Order: sequence, then C-alpha cells, then structure tokens
Amino acid sequence: MAPEVTIVIPTHNRRQIIGSTLLAALKQEDVDLEVIVVDDCSTDGTAELLMKLNEPRLRLLRNETNRRQAASRNRGIAEAEGKWIAFLDDDDIWSLAKVRAQLDAVERAGADLAYSTALVLDHNLDPMQVFYPPPPEDQPTSILTSSSVPAGSSNILVRTSLLRDIGGVDESLEALADWDLFIRLLLNGKSATVEQPHVGYVLRPASISAALLERHFSDFDVIEERYRPVREEHGVEMDGVTFSRWLAGGLRRGGRRRDAVSAYLRGARRYRDAGNVARAAGALLGESAMSLAGKPRDLPDWADPAWLDLYRPGGKLARSLDSLAAEAGDVP
Repeated sequence: MAPEVTIVIPTHNRRQIIGSTLLAALKQEDVDLEVIVVDDCSTDGTAELLMKLNEPRLRLLRNETNRRQAASRNRGIAEAEGKWIAFLDDDDIWSLAKVRAQLDAVERAGADLAYSTALVLDHNLDPMQVFYPPPPEDQPTSILTSSSVPAGSSNILVRTSLLRDIGGVDESLEALADWDLFIRLLLNGKSATVEQPHVGYVLRPASISAALLERHFSDFDVIEERYRPVREEHGVEMDGVTFSRWLAGGLRRGGRRRDAVSAYLRGARRYRDAGNVARAAGALLGESAMSLAGKPRDLPDWADPAWLDLYRPGGKLARSLDSLAAEAGDVP
C-alpha cells in the first residue's frame, strides 16, 4: 500500500548534520510516510552510512555525478509513491507534528499545498526571527512580488500530482529555483496555512561563491521576465529591494561581508534605494553596526517551542548519522 506522504531530502556532503534532519522526517507523528534521500554524489561517506540504517521506510537514491539540488528534487518527485510530497533540506528541522498539521490544513481547505510559520535559527538552534506565512487570499500576488514562502522548500507540503503536472523544479535555475517553483504551484493550485511554527530554518556559514552571487541576480532577471505578463494581470511588481536585502543579509550573517556589500550596492543602483547604501556601509563595519542601525526584534514567547529541545545537545533527536548507523549495525 502506498504511503500517504513522501518526504524528499536532497543531500551533498552533509554527513555531520543530516542525522537530526533524517530523524525529523522519520519521527513524524500520525502519518504513513516514506523518506527518499537523494544523495548528490557525496564524497564524505553519507551514502554508505545511510545504506547501513535498518529503516524500511527509507529509500536511498544516489546520483553518480553532482547534479545539484533541483535535479535531486526532481529525481525524488519521479520516484515518490505518496499522494503528497514534503521537501526537507538536509540542514533544517521540523516539529514532529509538522506533516500532520499540514495534511489537516489542506483537507480542511480543499487545498493543493500548505506551508507553516517558520523560525529562523542560529547554529545553536536559538530563534533569531519568525517568518509568518502569507494568507492564502494574498496568493498568487504575494509570491509574484517576493519569495514569500517562509523557509523555502523545507516548509511546503504539496500534492504529488500537481508537482508532476507543472513539470517539477526548473533545473536551469540554480539559485532561485524554489521561488520559481512556488510561483507555478500557487498559480495552479490552492494553498492553506498553518499558523503554528513547525519549521526550523537553520542559518549556517554561507557557502555562496562570487559565481553563485551572480546567479542569484541572473535568476532574478529570468523570473522577472518569465512572469511579467502574469504580474501585469495582477498589477504588481517584483520587490527587488527586499530581494537584494535578503541576499545581502544571508551573506552578511555567513561572514561574507564584501559580497554582502556588493549585493546591497546592486540593489541600491538598480532600484535607486538609498537605504541599501546605508546598509552597505554598515555591513563593512560588521554585525554590531548593523544591529545598532536596525530595530531589535522582540520575539514572542512561543518562538522558542519545546520541540527545538529535541534537536539541541542532549535531545533525543540530536543524533549524528554515524551514531545511527552504528546502532543499526548492532541489530541482529
């Protein structure tokens, strides 16, 4: 019998951190599921350890060449047996009620996809920011303006048939394939939201090279041109200022201050935004200057839910892939 949900986890050389992410998927409550890990030609032993796990709901697919995330997600989509697909990046985490809550939401609304409130977490899994989901009635206007699905693909649950009907993920877009996917999904399907925070988007040191920084802007131009007629229908424009600030902020927090300055200044030039010039100057001075320039964020008490403790040191889901494989090897 086919599972209700397929969880697709693309991964590449994340042996040190994928253990907790894998458990976040396998330990989902009150749902019949399978987990497909698409190993994108890892060289750190990830695939070999995954093959040692004694878990019948886990399927491992391995790319013999490095095909990148979009192609890996498409391979998972093609192999999925569930009626619904949920994506999970290999360094993010979920509450154990995430998938069930989203399934209930799409059932109540008669929807094709769902997403939740998400928490932005630092490397200690301490909350830094709350990302709220845009209301369904704001779609597709919201997604045509900016990539407004909190935490990206790690958040969505979507009907498998819809994903296949729209052609999956566009592999020609390296940096902003998620945004393009969300636009097509929300132009062709109905969304539902879950207000509780069920997704943890973990900020790690940035790995955006100068070349990939260029790809963010070139992908932005592709999306701007591709959906121009639809935006004109809805009377909206893409928010390039917010995009440039989002990109620069991620680079900044990852320690790539020069690239962050470049992103801010591009936004300033393209959109004649003086605020980005000030942010570029602040980025050169470091995070303390940016904190002084910005308004401190007061997070609500619920922004540090108990489920985060499962993944913190000493929590039952704070596990390495090596330890999971070692335990599986002890099973007769």
